[in-house]
Amino acid sequence: MKKFSLLFAFLLLTSCGVKQTKSLLSSGNYDEVVNNSISNLRSNKDKKGNQDYVYLLEEAFAKAKERDLNTLNLLEKDKNPANFEKIYNTYLSLNDRQEKIKPLLPLKLLNEGRNAIFPFENYNNQIVDSRKELSAYLYLKAESLMTTSDKMNFRKAYDDLNYLNQINPNYLKVLSLMNEALSKGTDYVSVNTKNETNMVIPIRLENDLLDFSTYGLNNKWTVFHGTKQKGINYDYTMVISFREILISPEQIKEREFIKE
Repeated sequence: MKKFSLLFAFLLLTSCGVKQTKSLLSSGNYDEVVNNSISNLRSNKDKKGNQDYVYLLEEAFAKAKERDLNTLNLLEKDKNPANFEKIYNTYLSLNDRQEKIKPLLPLKLLNEGRNAIFPFENYNNQIVDSRKELSAYLYLKAESLMTTSDKMNFRKAYDDLNYLNQINPNYLKVLSLMNEALSKGTDYVSVNTKNETNMVIPIRLENDLLDFSTYGLNNKWTVFHGTKQKGINYDYTMVISFREILISPEQIKEREFIKE
């Protein structure tokens, strides 16, 4: 009876998984169908109970490919440089999708006595060409943004250059421009202290209080300096007023262990 219950539970879970995957297919979530099907087929692709996933994978792949190619056809006809990133990523998706399926092949459709059909293509040239176009576009866009004095534009330029360096490392002077954009997009804050405690604050204590690296205040676009540094034009000045400082003696607790 226990074995029967376990078998029934397994069949129920399998049925629910197939039903959910079919629902994803009907909703146009083709890549989710591909991923779900691959996940179920990876452990035992020839199991009869997995035949539904083979059919689903075949159909989802065909529909996803058709949709991507239609999208590319429209974007490439539009000839809008703003579409270069979408074009590049779509070619990557086309390639990645078929690379996921290749290790499983061949996949048999037992009732039809044939292998599932996956018409693969070589997208290497399209990936390389679209990456070149996107790289040039991002580089020129960043250079244009950096001709202004607006810090927000430098930050946008940095983000574009950072992405460019990820997809096409060391492209032209991308690293140099990234450093420049980071420097010119950063807000520098000079911090001064004001002693209102009616007591002398030791220099070492004051330096420790102004060590902002321990507070976690610095981030990519905001840097605090307790001491002004040469060559930096500060955007803001912050004054810290010390009104009361409570110093307690250090406590040392000792325990004695005797090992026999």
